Amino acid sequence: MKKILLLIVIFYLFTEYSNSKSKINLGNSVNSICNEISPIVSSNGDSLFFCRSFCRGNIGNDDIWISELDENNEWSRAKNSGKQLNLGKTNFVTSVFANGNKLLLGSSFDNNGKQIQGASVVTKTENGWSKPINITIKNFVNNSKTNGFFLSNDSKILLMTLNNESSYGEKDIFVSFLENGYNYSEPFNLGDLINTKGDEISPFLANDGVTLYFSTDGRSGFGNADIYMSTRLDSTWMNWSEPINLGKDINSEGWDAFFKLSPKGDIGYFASNVESYGESDIFFAKLPEKIRPKTVSLVHGSIRDAKTMKPMKALVELFSYPEKKRYSFTYSNSNDGTYELSLPVRDIWTIKISNDDYFSQDYIIDLSLIDTHQVYIRDISLSSKLDTLFFMRNILFEFAQTNNKLNKSEEISILLKFLEHNNDYVIEVVGHSDSIGSPKNNERISLDRAKKAAEVLMNFGISKNRIIISGQSFFNPIAPNDTEEGRALNRRVEFYLRKKQQ
Repeated sequence: MKKILLLIVIFYLFTEYSNSKSKINLGNSVNSICNEISPIVSSNGDSLFFCRSFCRGNIGNDDIWISELDENNEWSRAKNSGKQLNLGKTNFVTSVFANGNKLLLGSSFDNNGKQIQGASVVTKTENGWSKPINITIKNFVNNSKTNGFFLSNDSKILLMTLNNESSYGEKDIFVSFLENGYNYSEPFNLGDLINTKGDEISPFLANDGVTLYFSTDGRSGFGNADIYMSTRLDSTWMNWSEPINLGKDINSEGWDAFFKLSPKGDIGYFASNVESYGESDIFFAKLPEKIRPKTVSLVHGSIRDAKTMKPMKALVELFSYPEKKRYSFTYSNSNDGTYELSLPVRDIWTIKISNDDYFSQDYIIDLSLIDTHQVYIRDISLSSKLDTLFFMRNILFEFAQTNNKLNKSEEISILLKFLEHNNDYVIEVVGHSDSIGSPKNNERISLDRAKKAAEVLMNFGISKNRIIISGQSFFNPIAPNDTEEGRALNRRVEFYLRKKQQ
């Protein structure tokens, strides 16, 4: 009996200790007897990218591995990301965008495909990962054999670790700014408030744009290298708060580095060689408020040509509302149309999407009553100024229904404004259906949907004489009808702007 009671006490104490630990090893689904470093989580929190070194299953010396969050909210057994990402001896991911569909890699490649110092971007395509596109940094010089990079999610700010004539010690943290495309300005040193005579590595800028996390062995701490946090105080990038050690709940008596935040900013992922299976492992810890960044929300989506639905490059600007003062901007990726912006909470924002050859669009996101991290998905279709076609695919209907609400959305407002200033145009309203049911019944349903949309347009002030209606049944699908998701996309109304016949 005493033995049983003793086991119960030991189990209780062990459980209490485990539950109280703030620094937790991600376990053997992610970690191994090899060396794991450089963890980073996608913006939706579902994918974890990290580097595994000199290990069975690797293609190079250091390979990119991926773990996915499963239905039990646990990280699945990691898999090697394959030859499309592991292109050289040293491979690692330094930034993740668009829910893991765009990555910044910690190396560049010459014309012969040889790995060289620098950084490059890859995007996910139908056939896997694209070929890397090199980041060009003006007057890039690094006298160290290693380097590190981090790119902000609006692609405007590129942090890196270098050793050159302006360094204070070994590698220092530098910053470059987007000039155009994948071209960045000459790096300049963040100064001696951040950098020391030692080695600064693995910089990470939080989504608030001002909170910097990095690792250094040049400050007195708990171990060989500790993780610190500092806040940028102005736009010079030279004025920083005194770096704060993240504390003994994260930093150990060993080596701690490669700190990255979860999308919400409340959990940190990092590498440590204490209490690890191998040389170093990936850990996570829930952060106390004092070492968290400012809370932001995230908006992301894709931008496409409204007629062809091909992805396109467009300027995405964030403005304060109603003052219309520009806060930040980014560009959508021309390969897949994806974009991503961080929005400070407790404010109202206008997001404007524009391209010189297309009609611009904007929408409002009201975060005035929000103080927690939220994720918003906004997919946008822009209509060409050279085309008489204007249509919206987002007016969708439930199965066999024709009474979907058609509110005065931003798209409808754009449509109304165009018609107001272009009297020589009429609008054709075309209804569509999925393939369930007879062609005759679906023709009636699609026509009824067009009539319903036309009635709403007339309520908004469009003359009946400027509206043409038709129903096309299921003969013009935009998605396969063999899945519910595809059928839902096909139950729609489209608007076409056409010049009046002379």
